[in-house]
Amino acid sequence: MGIFDSIKKIFDNVGNDESISESQKNNESVQTDSNCSENPHSDTEMLNSANVAAKPSVLYKDEYGDKTYSFMISSDFIEFDSGCCEVNPAFQYEPSADKEYTEYDESLPNISISDNEFHDAAYEYQKNGILPDENYEKCQSKYFLFKVNTELNGKQIYGYAFAGNTAREYEMLMLEYSADVKDTALEKKLMSILDEAASTYAED
Repeated sequence: MGIFDSIKKIFDNVGNDESISESQKNNESVQTDSNCSENPHSDTEMLNSANVAAKPSVLYKDEYGDKTYSFMISSDFIEFDSGCCEVNPAFQYEPSADKEYTEYDESLPNISISDNEFHDAAYEYQKNGILPDENYEKCQSKYFLFKVNTELNGKQIYGYAFAGNTAREYEMLMLEYSADVKDTALEKKLMSILDEAASTYAED
C-alpha cells in the first residue's frame, strides 16, 4: 500500500449511505469523460502544467519536538491534512488552484514528510555507510543522508532521508507521484520543486 492509501479509505467511505443506481453511475462516468478537458485534475491538464513555470515559493515553518524547521516550497503545492500523525506536513500539486488548503486526491502528486519504508535504510546507512542499491545517492548535507529515486507500491518516489539528530530524524522529505508522470517534463518540474525544498531546509 502507498503512503496515502489509508487516507483514500477515509474519503471512499464518505457518502456510502447514499443509494446510486447503475444508470446514474454510468451517466456520471460518461459526463466525466466528455468533460475531461475541463477537469483540472485530468491527466492531460496535469501533464501540460509542466509547460507553465512553477509559482513563486513560500516559506513553510513548523515545530517538531523541541526543534523548529523550515523550507521553501512552490505555491503549486497546497497543504492538506493527511489525517495521519506520521504524515505531516503534506502538500498536493494543484498549480491552477488558489487556496490555502485542499482535499486529498490520490491521482495528484504530493510532497510530504513521513516516517515510512525508508526509515530503516536511513538508520542503517548512518550506522554502516552502505546504501541499499543504485537508486540511492549520498547527500553532502548536514540534514540529509541520501536521496532516492525509485518505485514503491505502485508509486514513484523521489525523496531525501533525514539524518539522525535532526528534527525529523530518519524520516523522508519526499515526492510521490503516479507512473504516468515518470520520464515526462512534469516529473522534472516536480523534482526541481522538491530539490528546492531540500536545499532550503533549515532548523533552529
